[in-house]
Amino acid sequence: MKKLPGTKYLGLIIAVAVSLLFSLLLYFDTLESWNNLLSDSIYQKKRGLGSEIVIVGIDDVSLEALGKWPWPRSYHGLLLEAIDSGAPKAIGVDVLFIEDSEEDEYFADSLRTLSQKPVLACYGVLGDKEGPDMLYPVIMYKPAAMLREFADLAHINAKIDKDGFLRHTILHIYDVGAEGAADANDPPGDELPMIPSFALKIAKKAYGRSFDPPTDDCMRMPIRYAGKGGTFEQVPYYMVLTGEIDPEYFRDKIVLIGPTAVGLVDDYYFTPINRSFQMYGVEVHANIIDQLSRGLSWQPLSKALQIAVLIALTLIAVLLLSRMRLLSGLLTVLALMGGLVGCGIYLAHQERGYLLDLIYPLGSISISFVLFYILRYVEEFVERKRVTNVFGRYMEPRLVER
Repeated sequence: MKKLPGTKYLGLIIAVAVSLLFSLLLYFDTLESWNNLLSDSIYQKKRGLGSEIVIVGIDDVSLEALGKWPWPRSYHGLLLEAIDSGAPKAIGVDVLFIEDSEEDEYFADSLRTLSQKPVLACYGVLGDKEGPDMLYPVIMYKPAAMLREFADLAHINAKIDKDGFLRHTILHIYDVGAEGAADANDPPGDELPMIPSFALKIAKKAYGRSFDPPTDDCMRMPIRYAGKGGTFEQVPYYMVLTGEIDPEYFRDKIVLIGPTAVGLVDDYYFTPINRSFQMYGVEVHANIIDQLSRGLSWQPLSKALQIAVLIALTLIAVLLLSRMRLLSGLLTVLALMGGLVGCGIYLAHQERGYLLDLIYPLGSISISFVLFYILRYVEEFVERKRVTNVFGRYMEPRLVER
């Protein structure tokens, strides 16, 4: 019977084949959902917060006190006047005022009296576009015309990942069409102004400087969440409106106003920091502002570098295994994978962090380990069979088996 080639060489062939397979999977993001699950669990970590950001929540107790939503816009004018008298760093209103109202004149008068322009929300319908074309909304909805003169505008668009989680913010979209709700007749490629995201605009106003974090070709920035829902300080809308909260409380703070009541609007999301409970949109904005203020960012390592690391580690693992029995090999592989995870965590937790798609190298090493020891078992079984066939004619079977 012909003897099989050495386990070492067949192991290397297996390692090359498996690593090439996982390299293709990485290149095409085939295991994206599994990779997201792993990345969420080890990269997204809570961090300490100051008391700079406060949310004025349109919450259940405020709805009970002030009545059914939507409230008269005069309420919002009075609220903004009260907050502004406390000299906050910036004010953002995460509420859409796209339809004209009989109270717009009163609301506009209130906006006119403020010491600073608040940031009002607009929304672009992005449709099902992918890639850079998604930055050109089909329709752009802006606040009522009477309000725009006295406010800064920023978009509140969110692009959910395929698995239903919000991991990125779009820092800019194009201001397509004319005023108000307009069709996007401007073709991609024309010089169009861009509208910043709600969080980015507020951060610029609050800190008096620009922010230029790394983004992909769709202007998306990975969100490094500070904590789960409820992390940032919140006060009820009605308590500010009725004067139960002293405007001095808002001095030098970033004030965000938005819904924090379930079912009020469709503005809550599953996030990687807490996969079980949804986070309100205004809280997502708070997380992004905090991230920008701290200079925190993430960007993925290039796929070419990740593929090179994947192949190299898989080959190194198999070369090490060729000298070890099963238990020693298992411990070695676990140590190698632990070191890889530790390296990924270290890179991700830097101020300007990098993201390593761990599921692919971990999968490649694990599958190569299993196949290598299956191959070794088969080789030993075949060799034992060969020895038995050769010497079984001259020796007792029990001696041959030894």
